Amino acid sequence: MLDYDQTYFGCGNKLPANNLRDLLEEVSYSFLLPDNNIVKIDNGYIHSTIDTVFPFVDDISTYVMATILHCANDIYASGIKPIQASVSVGISNSLDKTEIRLMFKCIQEGLDALGINSCNYHTFRADQTSITITMNGISRELKPEFEMNGCYDIFLTKPVGVWSTRNIRCQEEDFSVKAILSNNLEWLDFIRSDSVKYATDISGFGLIGHLASIIQNKNYLVSLSLDSVLGPLNFEAKSAPYFLGCSAKSNLESFGSLVENIQELDDIIIDVLFGGEINGPILAIVERGAELGEWFDKLIHIGTASPHMSTKNQIIKVRD
Repeated sequence: MLDYDQTYFGCGNKLPANNLRDLLEEVSYSFLLPDNNIVKIDNGYIHSTIDTVFPFVDDISTYVMATILHCANDIYASGIKPIQASVSVGISNSLDKTEIRLMFKCIQEGLDALGINSCNYHTFRADQTSITITMNGISRELKPEFEMNGCYDIFLTKPVGVWSTRNIRCQEEDFSVKAILSNNLEWLDFIRSDSVKYATDISGFGLIGHLASIIQNKNYLVSLSLDSVLGPLNFEAKSAPYFLGCSAKSNLESFGSLVENIQELDDIIIDVLFGGEINGPILAIVERGAELGEWFDKLIHIGTASPHMSTKNQIIKVRD
C-alpha cells in the first residue's frame, strides 16, 4: 500500500523557506517567485515547472490525480495549459506489482485526460514513494510585469486548509476529496483577463508564505479576513486537542514574524494559513474595484493589499 504518514506528506516536505533563503543568500522571500521558468523562443515563450508530491492518502488514483493537478497549477497560474510532461517515480518496497501497475496506469490516464503528452518516464528505488513531474506549456505573449502601485483585492479560486482540517469539519469526507481533485483549469480565462494583475498557486509554502513572497519589501500591507478564509471550511467545535501539521510548523518558523498579530491565532487557524497545500487554489491579485462579472460569485475574496509605510517587518494582518 501507499506509504504515507501525517509528518511530511503531499507537497509539505520542502526545505524550510528561511533555510533556503540563507543558503541562496537572498535578502527577501521574493526569490520564491515566479511559479515557473520562462524562456523566450522564436514564436513565443516556454513555461516550465517541476514538483514532487509524496503520498497523503491510501487511494492510489486520488494521490496520482491530485499530484498531476498540483503540478499543473504552476502552469495554470500563468494562464496557459501544460502540453508536455516528464515523470519520475520513486517506488518503495511497500508497493506490490499490482499497485505499481495501477499507479502508472493512473498517471497516464490522468495526463491524457488533461491533454498533456507524456514524453518520458523515469523510475528509481526509494525509501518512500513519490511522484515528480516536470511540465511545460507555451504562450504567444506574456502579461505585463506586475508592479504594485495601487490598492488590490485578493481572491482564491477555492478554499485553503481543506485537507489538513478534514477531521474537525462538519462536511463529509467527500468534500475534502472533491476539493483536492478540483481542477483550476476552469479559471484560465479569468487568470488571462486584464483584471488579474498577478496570479500564483498556493502550494508547499502555504497562503502566508505565498503572500509574503509577493509583497515583502514592497511597502505594502495585506489585510486578511479570517471569516472569509475559514468560512468555506465549516468547522465543528471539538474539545479534542489539535496537532499542528509539520508544513505549517516549518512555514510558521519562516514567515511567522511577518504576521502582525500571530500570537492571537490558535493552531487550527495557523494550520489553515501556514500549512502547505496539495492541488491548492490559485491566488489572484486584482485591482481594487475591478469588474469581475460572473467570476465574482465563484471566487473567495479573502482580503486586500494596500500601500503601507512601517518600520516594522510585519506586512500581513489577520482580522476577524
